[in-house]
Amino acid sequence: MSRGPALLGTLAVVLIAVTVASFLFAGRFQPVADGLLRNGTLADNAIGWTAVGTPQTMRFIDGGVDLSRAEVGVLLLEQTLPRPRGVDYARLSARVKLIDVRAGKLPWEGARVLLVQHDAEARAQWEFPHQLLRAQGDADWRAFDAVFFLPPQTETLRVVFGLNQASGTVMVRDLALVGLNERPGFVLFRAALALAWLALCLVIAVRVLRRPGRGAAGVAVIAVAVVILLGGLLPHTMKSELSSLARDWGERASPAGPAVTDTSRPAPAAPAPSRQSATDAGLMGLVWTLLHKSGHVTLFALLALVARWCWPRVALWQCGVLLLVFAMSAETLQLLTLDRLSSPRDALLNAVGVIIGLLLAVAIGRWRRQAATS
Repeated sequence: MSRGPALLGTLAVVLIAVTVASFLFAGRFQPVADGLLRNGTLADNAIGWTAVGTPQTMRFIDGGVDLSRAEVGVLLLEQTLPRPRGVDYARLSARVKLIDVRAGKLPWEGARVLLVQHDAEARAQWEFPHQLLRAQGDADWRAFDAVFFLPPQTETLRVVFGLNQASGTVMVRDLALVGLNERPGFVLFRAALALAWLALCLVIAVRVLRRPGRGAAGVAVIAVAVVILLGGLLPHTMKSELSSLARDWGERASPAGPAVTDTSRPAPAAPAPSRQSATDAGLMGLVWTLLHKSGHVTLFALLALVARWCWPRVALWQCGVLLLVFAMSAETLQLLTLDRLSSPRDALLNAVGVIIGLLLAVAIGRWRRQAATS
């Protein structure tokens, strides 16, 4: 590997390490609103909470609750509260124990703990991260903790926990919801990291475009890389706006035309946010998950194919190492956004896509050589 690419790859690895370490170990958040839940510890039984489903066994004990069902079904407790003013993030935490929880394999089935956000029209924003726990089987007491970004359109928060299309027992203790904001020092440090990453990306782009005789090929590689970065760094809030625009356009373009309201009788009241179907959320989540995860593999396989086609004389292992560094960098960069999360599983999918793309490139190269000699 020549000195230039090796140096740039090393700088990328260093930035990956610094970025991940800063988000793991630096004090990113400061609490600004404690005790947001009414009767969060459930010391006063179900006061402040609404039961959903058919209660079979609901036992309040030790500042928590045990929810049980003998047959597969729904047994949830939920609480809706207004978004606290001046709060950009919320941390949901709980201790959970499972006893013989059985359910299907769909994303909305099992023991669940959720923080669902609703907009001004009481629509659940399922496209934003909302899951603290989804599990089955048996598990001893374990603490769960997650921080959720609250976009500007969020008006209310709904905490939901229990059994959704499942049987067995879920035991929940120490449930808490805390409002957070980022520390000013961390905001500045994150901006500095973003500038460092931007500078590195620009240097790499210039070197690729200035490679002798490879200008057009370099543009193709950069184009695919930019698509990958835009897909990974586009905020959920912007995706939500695009989704709303697409939905509104679809309604206007529908042959049936816009919905007509019968004014001869009062319109039915809008359903309360707490009654929105969990099945709808699961279907949306399932479709999104399939598209999202397949996109990781497909785009990085395409990038590997294009890179190998552009630079066939570069050693295969060198090309693979540089592509894997980019795959890890693309996932790490999501930490610098406001409402995206970096996932080791997604990073692994990126790497799988790179490997598949390189294997396809090798297979295509062998096929072309055999076709040329036959």
